Amino acid sequence: VSGLLSWGLKQAEEANKTPDKPDKVWRIQAGRGFNEFPNKEYDLYQSLLSSKIDGGWDWGNAARHYWVKGGQWNKLEVDMKDAVGTYKLSGLRNFTGGDLDVNMQKATLRLGQFNGNSFTSYKDSADRTTRVNFNAKNISIDNFVEINNRVGSGAGRKAS
Repeated sequence: VSGLLSWGLKQAEEANKTPDKPDKVWRIQAGRGFNEFPNKEYDLYQSLLSSKIDGGWDWGNAARHYWVKGGQWNKLEVDMKDAVGTYKLSGLRNFTGGDLDVNMQKATLRLGQFNGNSFTSYKDSADRTTRVNFNAKNISIDNFVEINNRVGSGAGRKAS
């Protein structure tokens, strides 16, 4: 029990550390139309995120992974505060960083469906932590969401 307690305290301590300062911040503003159809369902990755997220194969870890455009030390902010409807995010597996901040206060976020999502980061010389924040009216998990997972055979580190 004491080992579990110390692990829990360490997780809380890491989650509350001062966020890393990103090298570059990409910003996406949801365009007109996203606030007009409350009964419509959108693919969040295809409709907004894909233009600022890159992906590739990591031979060392034998896995495909995704990161914020330009590198894992960058940040992606998505402003959808007036968007309504439901937004699906499925298949963003092994998201290895940069910070991701999605503000969709009036919309519903569905994580999963056909493929799960997983968030982690690679250890670099700055020992950065990936921070993922979804601010939504409702969040449902239809398949799985992994946090702090390993990418392939490589050691992952915290995503908070």
